[in-house]
Amino acid sequence: MAEKIEERERTLKKGYVFGAGGVGVKAKEAIEKEKNTIIGFLDNDSLKWGGSLDNCPICDPKIVAEVQYDFIAIGVYKAVISE
Repeated sequence: MAEKIEERERTLKKGYVFGAGGVGVKAKEAIEKEKNTIIGFLDNDSLKWGGSLDNCPICDPKIVAEVQYDFIAIGVYKAVISE
C-alpha cells in the first residue's frame, strides 16, 4: 500500500488555468478533485493581473516563460450567437 501512495504522490501535478472567470473556477475545481494543485490563473485581461480568484493569483500569461509548471488547463468559454 505504501508503494501505491508513493506512486500517486509522484504523479501529482502543479499548473495553471487559463481563464480567470467562472469556467476557470470550474476547471480548477475539477483538477483539484484529482488531487492536483493549481498555482494560479492566467488571463489576457491586464486589469485582472495582481488580483486573485478562488484563493489563487491572476497572472499575465507571459509568466509561463519564467516559472515551472506541469500543465496549463484551458478554462474559457466564448458564446457564439448567430441569427
